[in-house]
Amino acid sequence: MARPAQSKYSSINNSNGFRNEDLLLVSKAAEYLKVSASTLRNLANENKIEPIRMDNGYRYFKITDLDNLSKFLEVSNKIG
Repeated sequence: MARPAQSKYSSINNSNGFRNEDLLLVSKAAEYLKVSASTLRNLANENKIEPIRMDNGYRYFKITDLDNLSKFLEVSNKIG
């Protein structure tokens, strides 16, 4: 039987209660938003999106939060 196709944005196994498909590392999250990783880090530092820190210290982002941030950025760009 064929395996289901995986999203190119699927991420990690974790113990925080999120499925692999729910979280992205900074580099993949930035790619998903079509911004640089440093821009995404700056947005997180400005509290525009909240990263999840795992035990390894890396930042991960929920795809639903990335989608919401994308909408916010679109509106912000239209306003000026």
